[in-house]
Amino acid sequence: MKLAERCTKSLIALLFIGIFPAAVFSQSKISVPNPVYDFGTISQGTKVHHEFVVKNLGNSDLDIQRLVTSCGCTASSASNDKIAPNAEGKISVDFDSSGFSGEKVKTVTVYNNDQDNPSLILTLQGTVEPDVMVEPKNIVFGDLPKGMETAREVTVTARSGSSVKIGEVKSFSKNLVVKELSRQAGAVRFSVAISPTAPMGELRDRVVVFTQGSASSSVNLPVFASLKGDLRLSPPTLSFGIIEGQEKLRKTVKLENFGTENVQITKLDSDNGAVHATFKPIKDGRIFVIDIEIDPKQVKNDLRATLNIETSKSAEQQLTLNIYGVLAPAVN
Repeated sequence: MKLAERCTKSLIALLFIGIFPAAVFSQSKISVPNPVYDFGTISQGTKVHHEFVVKNLGNSDLDIQRLVTSCGCTASSASNDKIAPNAEGKISVDFDSSGFSGEKVKTVTVYNNDQDNPSLILTLQGTVEPDVMVEPKNIVFGDLPKGMETAREVTVTARSGSSVKIGEVKSFSKNLVVKELSRQAGAVRFSVAISPTAPMGELRDRVVVFTQGSASSSVNLPVFASLKGDLRLSPPTLSFGIIEGQEKLRKTVKLENFGTENVQITKLDSDNGAVHATFKPIKDGRIFVIDIEIDPKQVKNDLRATLNIETSKSAEQQLTLNIYGVLAPAVN
């Protein structure tokens, strides 16, 4: 009886293995022999085309379900959406290098039905050499006293072996002064300065270099500066953080005179009834401390106040200090 039972179980096991092997072990297996393509060094505007070979090493059809590129500058397509066992297909990838420069890496993610590798990444990489090279790539003057004469030199060079010609260099802003210093075949050197009439505050502008024979007709050179007057507040804005409780809050701001003539504070005026200010000289005509007080009982909403500081300096008769604070949530 026991022998017959054992034989029956063995027979069932053999039948199961013989009948269901495909269902149990059937699987696609994606393989890309070379998933990374290095296109080397190319000139800006060149279009790169490459075909990746995709193999199915499994025993079931490989379904290419979806291709997702890392950016809009890359396009991809598959030669067929289904690859039979032991067969191969191709995935074409195109990269338009217009507007790009330097080392670039672009990817395509291949979503498929391989359970062990459902999202395989293909990579295009290389260096894009611009038709026109600008050095430095931007100009940062940082903090400058208003009216201070200072300039930065810039060199523009066309890529060696290219037919690109460097045209006019100019700024459309009245706050920048551009002066060409030298010009020779394939290279231009010029200076950029801030106009003495540029207003105080943050300056964000650009110089335009026009070109001929390039993928782009112009190159922009960003320019940044922060123009300061002789009178400077430290900190330039004041935050009280969370406003809560009944006790008055106090903070101080320093006003410093970097000019040659002495200056006096003639008046302090707040546009918010919760904000009060007084001042005292630390060094007469040169350094002042402004004491600012907030009464939380008078603050009804988040604080956005302005303190106007009037001075005896004709060129800077009024300075503005922005004051902020957040009203604490009401407790029920």
